Amino acid sequence: MGRRNIGGSMRRDFNGLMISEECNWPGSVGDSCANTARSNILDYDGQYAPGANLSHFVTGKGFVRYDKLPADWMEDDFSDDQCLPLYMAATTAIRIAIRTRLPYFAGNGTPHNPLTYAIIWGHHKLANICLILQLLTMLYVKYRWTDANGLKWYQRIERSEGSSADWLNWFVTCVYLERKGELWFKPDVYKVANKVYDYYKNEPNNASVLADYQKGFDLWP
Repeated sequence: MGRRNIGGSMRRDFNGLMISEECNWPGSVGDSCANTARSNILDYDGQYAPGANLSHFVTGKGFVRYDKLPADWMEDDFSDDQCLPLYMAATTAIRIAIRTRLPYFAGNGTPHNPLTYAIIWGHHKLANICLILQLLTMLYVKYRWTDANGLKWYQRIERSEGSSADWLNWFVTCVYLERKGELWFKPDVYKVANKVYDYYKNEPNNASVLADYQKGFDLWP
């Protein structure tokens, strides 16, 4: 992915990892892995090797949301929604590490959702089917499945109204497959743009991250 300037996109630390300014620490870095990886995927210009800065999310024990977090936020709290964008943005070495350490389950012990499984193991036809089914679910079903740690199975179903986070991984996966020439459909970029704005609208320095998403939207003029 392209070399990035620190600052201007929410906020970046000296390693270029994204930090939210909407909430206090440690919540401000709870999605650092996913946000940084998604930004790298969208910003990829074909010139730089993918995975810039992403080694900071890899430890000797597994993978983390950020490299400096309380103990209960570390490897055992690494969720599926962090794993998917990290894999797509990562270097070959990090991808091998994910396949080896997290082949079927995220760090928090929850099974990978079918889309993450399909991407990690290169089943791109299955990934397309998952994307279509997920789109229909996001559009027409009022509930969503959460992979939050420490919940019983019957506590993992929550209302999806007002939730826009699921659209982010969905869209960057579309971008990932489109650049490989393997996406089966054209996303409604106007719908996605509204969801992206809803997710980042409370960030005081969101211009750069929104510009990254625009690079993804430009794949479908």
